[in-house]
Amino acid sequence: MDAELIGLVGPAARPRALPVRPADGSTLTATPRLTPAQARQVGALVAETDGALTADTDPEHGLVLRIARPPAVELRQVAGRHETASFVRLRGEGV
Repeated sequence: MDAELIGLVGPAARPRALPVRPADGSTLTATPRLTPAQARQVGALVAETDGALTADTDPEHGLVLRIARPPAVELRQVAGRHETASFVRLRGEGV
């Protein structure tokens, strides 16, 4: 499933988790923890935004860095007791 990356949890260079917004407008957190390779990939994208991040407090995640122009991401939806989605990759085109 495709979604919009709307923020980062953790340091911008190596985020731990990603709040995302799927096409249905809901908000969820992709992958409880990113792999080191995924964190580097997202951190590199954020570095290209020239610091276009704003800090925001989220009731579920604490401090979240919001991205001014959210990029598209690909998620793998996992069925179960609680709906979760795993981060797969950044997408080159919009959602």
